[in-house]
Amino acid sequence: MRLNRKFPNLTLYLQHLSNESARRSVTAVPAWTLLISVGLLVLGGTLGPWGFLGGAALGLALMGTVTAIANRAKAKDPHEQRRRDVFRTAAELRQLEVHHKLHRWMDPVALQLLEAGAYHWSRVRSSLTGPQWGAKQLPEYWQSLRNQVSVASDEGMSDLLLLARNCLGPPQKDKQSDIQGVIESFIDLDIADALQGLKQMASADWTAYAHQSPQAQMVAQHGREIAERLKALADDVESKAGEISMESSMPGELSSLEALDGVLGELRTVREAEEELQQRLGQ
Repeated sequence: MRLNRKFPNLTLYLQHLSNESARRSVTAVPAWTLLISVGLLVLGGTLGPWGFLGGAALGLALMGTVTAIANRAKAKDPHEQRRRDVFRTAAELRQLEVHHKLHRWMDPVALQLLEAGAYHWSRVRSSLTGPQWGAKQLPEYWQSLRNQVSVASDEGMSDLLLLARNCLGPPQKDKQSDIQGVIESFIDLDIADALQGLKQMASADWTAYAHQSPQAQMVAQHGREIAERLKALADDVESKAGEISMESSMPGELSSLEALDGVLGELRTVREAEEELQQRLGQ
């Protein structure tokens, strides 16, 4: 059995976190700081080259100071600390994935759980950005529910990612060392040993070349609960899309009802007048 090196849904999730981390880094500097920095550059430019350089230095110093103060304040926030842990873990896994090492440095159980969770997370995300959940005229109740679903799915994947982090480590066995041993056997003309080594490598369980974490059982127990709930959430979100479509297509106020009631009232008045006239004529 060969170890699958491709985890498309996990790869997309890690890319999403990378983009989110970059976006937060850009918005970490307040807009007023940027405006003042630009103003210092412009003012410095009017004083010549040295003034321009001085303005640039002051602007950079200002942005650095403000960013440092903001980061120190955020570091005390437990939610912000958790978010940083998630981004840091995602960056570590992404580096391993880019260098084709993730399948060897993470326990296969944790890796499969991450891929499964990322798949259902992507289902939720796809539904929420679809034509029904993502409609501009979505009723207020569904908008609130959409935001709650988005936050819950993100938190679920964050928990799964932080759990799986406990299953990172070097592989139990290095395939390169096994290959080197076979090559050395050939060089030494120990053909029987070399062929036996090749046979063992070909028939070996791929987990022999992957990290096997002592935390895998604990991670599997709690991680499976998260993955199952992400699946249930994705199923419900997809099934509700049709209900949202029907509700969104209904106009908020049925103005025709008022018009119909008015006409019916007029006809009723006419009918009553005719009946009264008939009664008078019959007397």
